[in-house]
Amino acid sequence: MNDFGRGDEFIVILILNLLFYKFTQFYSFITLSALLLCFWLWRLYDKKQYWQRKGVPCSPTNLFVGHMKEVRSYNGVIEFEKEQFKKFGNTYGMYFLDMNCLVTMDLDLIKQICIKDFAHFPARFSGLPDTQNKKIIQKSLLRSMVSVIQGDDWRRVRNRITPAFTTGKLKKARNENFHNFLFSVLDNSNYCRKL
Repeated sequence: MNDFGRGDEFIVILILNLLFYKFTQFYSFITLSALLLCFWLWRLYDKKQYWQRKGVPCSPTNLFVGHMKEVRSYNGVIEFEKEQFKKFGNTYGMYFLDMNCLVTMDLDLIKQICIKDFAHFPARFSGLPDTQNKKIIQKSLLRSMVSVIQGDDWRRVRNRITPAFTTGKLKKARNENFHNFLFSVLDNSNYCRKL
């Protein structure tokens, strides 16, 4: 009486196949999501090992926010940097969210980057928001500053203004009274020291 016919068997097999397909689809989604999460975490970890691979001293960091948590635990960035300079010397690496930052007091390295190799650093951190109030900032003078513009615009502006800063032109622009005033301020100041 309860014998299954060929049609009944076909229906049961079809239902089992659909259930199996749905479960495998669900497990495939879970597996793919887990693999993508693992890959993303591995990329974050690998990015946070940048300074260690370059041989630059760097304190351990948070995988997601970098050193921001440590900076907030101090009384600001200056206190954090003082502590890092005591710990690591004149140059150390840090992570600001997902950016790798090199912090240095080495004057030779600063001179190398800011003068000799300046043309090799067209993309710098400007500190200006890229998405918020973009229309206002694009039209403002802030977007036109040499220290903020990037890429081809930066190269074009730099090529135009570089001839204005030759040694001879800078010496002509220096006013003797200003020179004397500046040295008197430096000599009588508690905040400045000779290097």
